[in-house]
Amino acid sequence: IKGMVEKEGIRGLWKGAVPGVIRSSILTASQCVTYDKTKMLLKTYEWDGLRGHVAASMLAGIVTTTLTNPFDVIKTRMYVKDGKDNILRQVKGLYVERGLMGFLSGWTASYARLGPHTMIMFVCAERIRKLAGMNEL
Repeated sequence: IKGMVEKEGIRGLWKGAVPGVIRSSILTASQCVTYDKTKMLLKTYEWDGLRGHVAASMLAGIVTTTLTNPFDVIKTRMYVKDGKDNILRQVKGLYVERGLMGFLSGWTASYARLGPHTMIMFVCAERIRKLAGMNEL
């Protein structure tokens, strides 16, 4: 921390914070909404229980990864800059360098991390709620 403050000032400690907060908000919202709506749809096709929970959470992981990946890319680019760049310059620079697909750089690696996490989180939450005598999410 001392080295960072000496090199970049106090602002250096907050590099990437804005896209990180935006990403976290989008992640949580997209995970919950996608899981809930998909699970409700699957129930109409009698995909209840574990099978429905796994399928809904896997789709939630795909949607969440796709929506948050651009923010991960921008956040990472901001981390490696000297702290004097802003989000808009990063977005423009990435678009100029790599086009729209540049915002999905590393999608597979992101899904490899976020997909299983989303599935385990929702399946475990559903099981714990059931064991506690509570309704499904």
